[in-house]
Amino acid sequence: LRASILTKHKKLTAKIEISTNDVSTFVSSDIYNELKDERSAKIKVKIGKISEVIKLKENPDLAEQKIQLGTRFLENYKVDFEKNKEKVNLPKATHATPDQIYIKPSINFGEVDFKMNQIAKSIKLVEKLKPLNLNEEIKKFEKDRTYNPQFIYGTHEELIYQKQNDLLNILCDDSQVGKIFEDKKAELFNILNIIQNIGNPELKFFYSKYIKAPSFQEFKYAKKLLPLKQKDHSSHVDEEFIHARIKETLKQYNLKSWKVQTKQNMIGNFSVNKSNKIFVKAGCKLTKLRLEKIIAHEILTHVITTQNGKKQPYLIFQDGLANYLETQEGMAIYNEYELLGMESRYYAASNLISSYIGLEYGFAEAVQKLRELGFPKKSAMRHILKTKRGLCDTSKPGGITKQSIYTRGALKIEKFIKDGGSMVDLYIGKIDVDKLDQIKQMNFINHNIILPEHYRKSIS
Repeated sequence: LRASILTKHKKLTAKIEISTNDVSTFVSSDIYNELKDERSAKIKVKIGKISEVIKLKENPDLAEQKIQLGTRFLENYKVDFEKNKEKVNLPKATHATPDQIYIKPSINFGEVDFKMNQIAKSIKLVEKLKPLNLNEEIKKFEKDRTYNPQFIYGTHEELIYQKQNDLLNILCDDSQVGKIFEDKKAELFNILNIIQNIGNPELKFFYSKYIKAPSFQEFKYAKKLLPLKQKDHSSHVDEEFIHARIKETLKQYNLKSWKVQTKQNMIGNFSVNKSNKIFVKAGCKLTKLRLEKIIAHEILTHVITTQNGKKQPYLIFQDGLANYLETQEGMAIYNEYELLGMESRYYAASNLISSYIGLEYGFAEAVQKLRELGFPKKSAMRHILKTKRGLCDTSKPGGITKQSIYTRGALKIEKFIKDGGSMVDLYIGKIDVDKLDQIKQMNFINHNIILPEHYRKSIS
């Protein structure tokens, strides 16, 4: 095995020697002279998948085309030497190099976790999918229901390039924890590909790698749920009442760090972010029953699992493991009818139906298709907007696939419970139910968590 020595303009290879007496890494005189024009810059030494940036230093006693690795280079790695069918000894400078050298990284998962957290926080996919001219284009559609909005978005090429490089420099291993971070790394690459293709007609292709597009079979199933919509005879409440009821729930579960804020120009009525904020759309009015569903969805699911994720030793449990969204939204929909004693799954079904239709048709035609299925005028427009955000020309089919995740996730949670699973296990943080067996093997999980009252009673 040889080492590669890389600079901005050159790439050289060298035989490897190990020195446990020297702290620094040195190169032979011929390599040093070859790189003399680049002595002011640091060089990168790469061995297999391992790479380190070091300062160029010469050792005149080394034979030609050699690099001597010092203890500073080796201190973060486990070094194994293997020679076929022979007893292995540490090599000396005067002896031949062993046939193979394996340098395995000793992974600091705290550092991996922090780096991924910083990358995930900087990406902000939802924010980047929001058109810059949203309000103007929606007004045009409201005046002319045949108009297809033409949306404009910001560009993020520098951010994408930087974060892709950052991810490439994060190393994981094949341990249980390593696999979780490796899966998250792949997901973050997918999200960066989505951001790179915002505005592109092929956006659906890239988003489908993150969240699978709804199938025709799922569409047919969701249509059967539409007649289950229950008549809501509860009274309407205003924004002030909504704020008060949410604050009451936060107090009940001792969620002191969470705040409720009014927000202008939201597509939906509610959203929760990772900075302990719950946003309510300005001027929002709801029925009391709808408000209780939202509390079950947003606070008793998303807020509590986020808070429990903060009790775990890795930030990824509050940020979300790869594919956590399907489990999270499935839990939220399941809680809507489980905690409130209701069987209706109309809202989740309507999201999947609108996703399927929005991906198949242009904006105006898709809204009309939903109207024919009984969707109210504003609801139909809002549903299709959630799918078409990310496109420039919304007269084209395509968009994002996220709205399909609610029904799909609820079905997965129902199956999990039917097969003997416990919702309590899913409350340790923002996890993927399919990774639960893997997570249970980790002895660092903190099970002293907050649970909705319904589930607390089930285990008492």
